[in-house]
Amino acid sequence: EDLPARFDFRVVCGPTGSGKSRLLHVLAGEDRGLQPRIAIGPECELPVVDGALDRRAEIQILLREDEEIEHLQDAELKPYFALDNMIAAMFDVAGRLFGLLMPGLDVKPLLAELQERVAEELDYRLEADNQRAYADAFADDPLVVVPAVLHATEKVLVTAWLDGEPLSERIHDASLDQERRDRIGTCLVHAIYAGPEKAGLLHADPHPGNFMLLPDGRLGLLDFGAVKRLPGGIPAPLGRNAALVLHDETGVLRESMTELGFLAADAPVTDADLVDYLSPMSEPFRDETFTFTRSWLRREAVKLANPRSGQHVVAKHLNLPAEYLMLHRVALGMVGLLCQLEATVPLRDMEIRWSPGFRATVAEQTGTDADVMLTEAVARLETRFSGARADSAA
Repeated sequence: EDLPARFDFRVVCGPTGSGKSRLLHVLAGEDRGLQPRIAIGPECELPVVDGALDRRAEIQILLREDEEIEHLQDAELKPYFALDNMIAAMFDVAGRLFGLLMPGLDVKPLLAELQERVAEELDYRLEADNQRAYADAFADDPLVVVPAVLHATEKVLVTAWLDGEPLSERIHDASLDQERRDRIGTCLVHAIYAGPEKAGLLHADPHPGNFMLLPDGRLGLLDFGAVKRLPGGIPAPLGRNAALVLHDETGVLRESMTELGFLAADAPVTDADLVDYLSPMSEPFRDETFTFTRSWLRREAVKLANPRSGQHVVAKHLNLPAEYLMLHRVALGMVGLLCQLEATVPLRDMEIRWSPGFRATVAEQTGTDADVMLTEAVARLETRFSGARADSAA
């Protein structure tokens, strides 16, 4: 009953079966026994039906005094929500929920950042620009293929065809052998890690539907609506903190977390608990390779969920600065995919190659020349990829 009387939309986003129709029907009152109607125009109305409807430029949900509601479900090529009152209300609810679960979280900047990023996803012209930048940067890349943009308008994006299989159709396929899983995982990490340095962009939507398994063993990368602009490469503080965790430099780590806005100076969190909380994010960089598994992820999730654990206490007092929101989303999504693949990945060398903060800090900790460390890491990656140039930016 607290919802605004009118919502204006520009097409509703999501694949078949994702709940687009259900969402509109709920907002229209169908779940309360009302009889919503689809408004195709000012003079024409039809009852709510399943299946695709005529294409229109706008969706309107009107709550009239007699509680009859009209809505039009658009069938444009790429449906999406406009950031109007309804979306703002959804973000407000999410903000209050996160505030209860994580009282240390400064919610307002996060929601503002999220709204801005979502708004960018709604314009195919921006997505086309992102994809062109990625395609140019990854041209002739030995591990990743980005299809060329052929045509783009605000509502339509046409790209070159990639002949392959969606990762979403094979990620749980038992017939996918371990060697193939490992290569897919490595290609996936490369697609994400290399983007900031090569293209100045971080692909920020790593889910199985956005990756294609190509016949030549490379990975096709799709959907550039959600990106984080990182013209300077992966932010140095993130790699530095990962290296500090590995070497248990607790005092320096806490100071860094406070300076970056992740932790309040007076947060009741011990240094040991802070390192314990961050260890799962750094552990994959400790040895030359790391095997991601569902059981590993499950163990870490159980520790985090235990209200008696130090990790749970840290989580309650951590903040997520807005500028790191999309990076956090990408890290979680990437780890989730790697665990589903149960892939073994040379993540330490890839971190050395693409994360300047990690490379510089580890070099300082070990008394190694950072340039020498970089050269050796690239050589190992090239050998692992059967001579393919891991450093394709050179």
